[in-house]
Formats: sequence, structure tokens, C-alpha cells
Amino acid sequence: MEPGARCVWFERRGASWYNVVWHLWAGADVRRALAIVNPIAGRGKGQERLAEAQRGLRQAGFAVEVAVTSRPGDARAAAAAAGAHDLLLVAGGDGTLNEVLNGLDMDRPVALLPLGTGNVLAKELRLPRRVSGFCAMVARGRERTLDLPAVEGRRFVSMVGAGFDAEVTARLAAERAGTMRMWRYAPLIVRCLARYGTPRISVCVDGAPPVEAQGFALVSNVASYGGPFRISPCARPDDGSLDVCVLPHGGFGRYLRAILALLARCQGLSGTRCLRGRSVRLTSAEPVRYHVDGEPAGLLPATIEMLDRRVRFIVP
Repeated sequence: MEPGARCVWFERRGASWYNVVWHLWAGADVRRALAIVNPIAGRGKGQERLAEAQRGLRQAGFAVEVAVTSRPGDARAAAAAAGAHDLLLVAGGDGTLNEVLNGLDMDRPVALLPLGTGNVLAKELRLPRRVSGFCAMVARGRERTLDLPAVEGRRFVSMVGAGFDAEVTARLAAERAGTMRMWRYAPLIVRCLARYGTPRISVCVDGAPPVEAQGFALVSNVASYGGPFRISPCARPDDGSLDVCVLPHGGFGRYLRAILALLARCQGLSGTRCLRGRSVRLTSAEPVRYHVDGEPAGLLPATIEMLDRRVRFIVP
């Protein structure tokens, strides 16, 4: 467990052992699963939804242990201490999943019960949100192996954004209290539109001459951006490449037109240039924020690279 992280607690209930004994007697393999749950996800229903999932998985012969997070870093610590578990279950949003991927130190599959606000990877993989569908998916055990990129050593599966959307993300994180609802993005976007400038971001892909972005650059491993929106519609999470979307011209009018076009079409961002590669370097002479999977991560510069390692996800 990483230094300073609060210990997570584990819950064991007798009903699970009845099913385990029954499966052993029947000659079936018992799979050990560690469920990592963010209790405030899903508008505070994280534990309730996981309790329902536990019942379904135990009936399918899984021995389930639970780690409940209480602060940032707990999900990463729980994943790092997963021991001999065959499977990691994640009940939470994109931030919880990102922590788990950064704590994962062995090749084992991950199953996601999406309970967050954006649920970007869940939309990309079309994961079920109903607990019954999630349990059926896990019991079936179908896997898909996805690329695993990293930015400054931090792994991610969805995206790294620099500039305008990272500014919105940072302000939301500063104002956030408790559970998050999608409508809260709207006033923040309006305020950022009125105040945000056009910082120049240098984007270098695979060592080629840099391309300049003004106020917005997105490095995606998935087509989904959040909600129904797809800024990088050609991106695939298992094609070995990163899709880079840059806005060559910024400013209030450009930002507004791009956002309105995205709202109208839900696909593609107006006025952008798209690139593709395995290594991306983002720099700026100005202080420009960036985010990782929707979580504030700091200021540029940042290097994003596709790792040789991959990650296995349970999918429908």
C-alpha cells in the first residue's frame, strides 16, 4: 500500500462461502474477485449497487471481497494489494477506474460497473449499467484486450486533454462537493468561455515537426468523449495508436462554434485538425492545465506514450 494511503476495509459474509462450498462439491472452479467501490459514485448509491452485484456474483460461484474507498488513492492502494484474486471489479466512475489501473501490478481482467458522471470507457465498450446485466457479463467472462497509454508515467485508457476542457475540469474539481451531476458542467463552460484565452500549445507526434494548437488539444484512446459526444470518432482502444485532435485557432468565437457544432452533431469538433501516433509531446510557454480521464493532473509539459503493456477488460 502506498505511503500515506488510508487502509481500505474488506467485508466477508457467510452467504458467499455457502456458494463456494457448493461449487467445490460440484467440481466447478471458484473464482476470487476483489470489488473496489467508490461509495459516493452513482449519486451515493455505490455500495447499494455493489451489494446487489455481490448477491448475483455469489450465486454464480464467485468468492467476492470488497474494498470501499474513502479518499483519493484508496482505489489504487486496493488494486496494488489485490494479491491472488482472479478478477478486479470496479464500481465507480472514470476516476476510480483510473486509480485501479495505476495500482494494477499483475495481468488480471477488470470488470467495470459504471456509476460515474461521464463513464467514458463504459460508453465506448457499451457496458451494462444495470446490475443484472453486469453480473451476467462477468459470469460469461468474455474479454477484450485494450491498449494502455501513460502520461508522465500515469496510465489511462480514455484521454488526456490540455487547455480549455482541462480548465473546466480543474474548476469543477475545485467547486465540487459530494456527488456530481452532468448539468453542473454547463455554467462552468459558460464562465470559461467568457474568461479563457488562447494559450498556444505545441503538439509533437512521433517526433514530427510540431503542430500548434490554440487553447485546446486532446489525445484520445477512445472515440467517446463523455455523454453522447465523440470528438475523436476514428479512435479505437485496441488499435495501438493515439488519436490527437487540435484546435488551430482559438478564442471565444471559435470555442463557441466548436461547442455548438458538437452539441448539434454529437460527433467531431468543428475546425479541428486530427493526427495519429504512438507518442505525443505537449508543451506551452504559458501555464496550461491538462487532465487525465477527466481528473485534473497539473500543468504542461506532458509526454503521452503508448505502453507495451495492455489491459484485459470483461465486455458484453
